[in-house]
Amino acid sequence: MSAPRHRRRLPSSRRAALRLVLVVLAVCALPAVCCADAVNGLTISHDGVIESYGENRLLVSAPAAGRLTVTVSDDFSIFRTLWQDVPAGESVIIWDGLRDDGQRLGIYNGSYTLDAALLCPDGRAFSARIHAEGRTRQALLYVLPCSDTLYTDGERWFAEAGAVKSGEVVMTVAAAQSPDEILLTRKYALSEKGVGQLSWGGTIQDRPADAGRYLLRYRAVEDRSNVISLEIAVVNGAPPVVPVTPTGPVMPAPDADDADIWALLQKPRVVVNIPNTRKQKIHEHPDSSSRVLGTLSGQTQGVEVEAIEGRWARIHAWQHEDVLPVTGYVPLSKLKTVAPNGPYGLVIDKAAQTLTLYENGARIATVPVSTGLATARAPARETAPGAFLTDEHIGTFTSDGSNYAWPIRYDGDNFLHQLGYRVLERHADYSIQRRQLGSKASHGCVRLPERPDDGGFLDAFWLWTHLPRHTPLLILDDR
Repeated sequence: MSAPRHRRRLPSSRRAALRLVLVVLAVCALPAVCCADAVNGLTISHDGVIESYGENRLLVSAPAAGRLTVTVSDDFSIFRTLWQDVPAGESVIIWDGLRDDGQRLGIYNGSYTLDAALLCPDGRAFSARIHAEGRTRQALLYVLPCSDTLYTDGERWFAEAGAVKSGEVVMTVAAAQSPDEILLTRKYALSEKGVGQLSWGGTIQDRPADAGRYLLRYRAVEDRSNVISLEIAVVNGAPPVVPVTPTGPVMPAPDADDADIWALLQKPRVVVNIPNTRKQKIHEHPDSSSRVLGTLSGQTQGVEVEAIEGRWARIHAWQHEDVLPVTGYVPLSKLKTVAPNGPYGLVIDKAAQTLTLYENGARIATVPVSTGLATARAPARETAPGAFLTDEHIGTFTSDGSNYAWPIRYDGDNFLHQLGYRVLERHADYSIQRRQLGSKASHGCVRLPERPDDGGFLDAFWLWTHLPRHTPLLILDDR
């Protein structure tokens, strides 16, 4: 059965899991089912449960050949519209039980309605309706490497993983040229929110692996059918150290075109080498006793280095106290240079309240967002402009009575995340914050759509399952 809109590339296991297959069977081969309904000769039936990330069989008995459309909804939302040309007689549709963007049907297991409509070439129309209860299987949603190269004497290498729920993940390692010869098997536990970092030190049987390319395969323990594969290079030794030097501009000029923006997105970032939720003081002079002009976030906030003055660097950035630009000094020893990771780059335009996604230099999608709304009492709620790198993925969190799914840290305690929802009758109600998209409304984070626009693919879930750590991000000032 055809998907209702184009999807961008997903990890291999997700591509497998999102299949929609129409199988024509003889009547005697149809399995036992329940929950059947028919109007004017069309029958659609199933076993009473729609399982997200599972294999769901919808049995169709059509009085004539035609185009079948099935709409999946609850009392609040339409989750997916499927269609397929079906023959007269019996057929079976196998469906993965997912929304059109690859998410489970709902945040909470609930009741769903499937409305079937058959339109025949001669103009005759038939319809049927059935109801189902929802549930969700365990599934590995993504595995994203922190780098495509593992240095055995470098910083800890890991792959970030996210699953539907907490559980164990199995990793196997094989040489890329001998994928069937398993060299290492290891299990990892994901947190109660189904996220985690799966470390590998590049050792096999307590010895450093030979330099070369390796194939790493991951799957949830409960799900043997869907495997996500990564190929990385193992290099014996330490990575090259890139010294901190003057960077030149890190933000685009007003007349920058896509090529200029992509060049800046791919430019290495000079960041403060302290924990990602801590702050580094910016001093007025190259002296730790001089006046503090503001602070910077660790690990992800890029700065423009204007000059190196002995053991100090003169930098330009946006500080966090009132989100104004500042030029000052930080110790050179606190800075490091980090290269962006992966094929993607993001640009957030605060004036337009949009996020634009680039892939390998090409602009591929733009969606509305909500950035921070500052107040006189809380000027730090303004979303800080600048050149950033994304950091860790975390699980859903709650703030001020709203729940925020698919968060990616990018600036201290600020995240890219889905717009917030409140729970209403076991339903995720996005109505309040959905109306705010396209305007400033957040406490400093960047809120993203909860589902793609018609004909699109980009939403918070897509970013959460595709953006590796250290994806470059530019946030353009609107002042």
